[in-house]
Amino acid sequence: MAGTKTNYFNVLKPVPLKAACLRKANGSSLQANQRVYCWYLKAQKRAKISPTAENMEHFRVQRAKFRKTVRTSRRHSWQTFV
Repeated sequence: MAGTKTNYFNVLKPVPLKAACLRKANGSSLQANQRVYCWYLKAQKRAKISPTAENMEHFRVQRAKFRKTVRTSRRHSWQTFV
């Protein structure tokens, strides 16, 4: 279709806000992978509400950091298992 806009939100499906994004009840800080996930969700929401160039760029950067964190976690988990 000519003239259709690229939907950047189809790359990763929207995920519901989970308790991981909330600070733990005992006041301890979140782990690094949980913080990256929270930043990703916030950037996704901001870009979806107001898709300005700046918000889309921030969303892409956070999505890349999120992917890298997931890959690193998987790799580390597998190495620990083996």
